[in-house]
Amino acid sequence: MSVPPLLSPDVRASLPLAARYSVYTLLIAALSVMLPDIVRHQGVAFFYENGTIEWLQFSLLGASVLLFALGALCLPAHRRLAALLGCVAAFAATREMDRVLGRLLPVVSWKIGGLFLVAAGWLLLRHGRVLLPQIAAFLRTPAFVMLWAGFVIAVPLAQLVGHAPFFRLFMDEVHVRDIKRVFEESGEFMGYLILLFGTLESLLQFATVGGQQRVNDE
Repeated sequence: MSVPPLLSPDVRASLPLAARYSVYTLLIAALSVMLPDIVRHQGVAFFYENGTIEWLQFSLLGASVLLFALGALCLPAHRRLAALLGCVAAFAATREMDRVLGRLLPVVSWKIGGLFLVAAGWLLLRHGRVLLPQIAAFLRTPAFVMLWAGFVIAVPLAQLVGHAPFFRLFMDEVHVRDIKRVFEESGEFMGYLILLFGTLESLLQFATVGGQQRVNDE
């Protein structure tokens, strides 16, 4: 029985993915290790609303929006899917700026971001025949799994577990607010960071599939 070579085509093809995932993991680990020093030097104010961490979160989401917009411009085969994902990311970015928008737009505040969801719904209705098969295929990719992981960490975990009533079950009230804030904002940041990684993976996935389609057409 023949033994396959150590660096078979499948193994070589997986090396770039393994390298990217290693970089993602190292970045997350490095930021996690830095957290105690951040609290020690910056204090809990670092995690306050409209503070440094919130603007970093907004920057991560904004970067995802810009990358999906770039993908919509440069990857015509998946233009509508990139635009759809960009609309969802734009809504999340708007929601993150609720306090700022509350001052600028007192009546509607962050709810103005609902326009991005309306745009996403219009894309589905207008281009459903193209989008639905692409979405079905995208759901089976590692890129979607990474996007979903970022969402789960940023929303159910950070928002629901990082809730004051939960912490009141096992600590004094005087510490609840600050601990809750650090847990919630740190979880959101890590979730949005993973969403950014998922955005990069999504665009690479779209580019790869689009390139394969062009080769097949030729």
